[in-house]
Amino acid sequence: MNANKDSDVLTPKQVIKDQYVLEFLGINKYEKLYENDLEEKLLTHLQEFLLELRRGFSLCRSSKTILHLQMYVNYYTRKLMNEDDNLPIGIVLCTDKSDAVVKYTLPDDNKQIFASKYMLYIPAKDEFKEELLKERDCIESYK
Repeated sequence: MNANKDSDVLTPKQVIKDQYVLEFLGINKYEKLYENDLEEKLLTHLQEFLLELRRGFSLCRSSKTILHLQMYVNYYTRKLMNEDDNLPIGIVLCTDKSDAVVKYTLPDDNKQIFASKYMLYIPAKDEFKEELLKERDCIESYK
């Protein structure tokens, strides 16, 4: 079954979350954190998991620009994919996602690179409510 032809299968855009909570990393919300520190903490948890998934999953180990990620996804599509594989995707994790930056950084026909916001902890009730209201406003602005 090819997922690209099956109308019951969700697309990557429908599946990829726009916000990830990285509380499992055990980072104090007041801790000063650099991108390299976050990357190392993620790698510690993800590398073994990705090995279990086997072929078709990868994690870029160094700070990559969106252009590098797009180049890797394109290379995988053209050189490494099997005929029945789904298209590869890339996810860029951001502390704050700007739709304008994403729009003007990626090509108009992009369907394989996604930007998602991350949080280091589950927010308190008031913060969570504020996040939900922002998301609702964002969704309604696209209607």
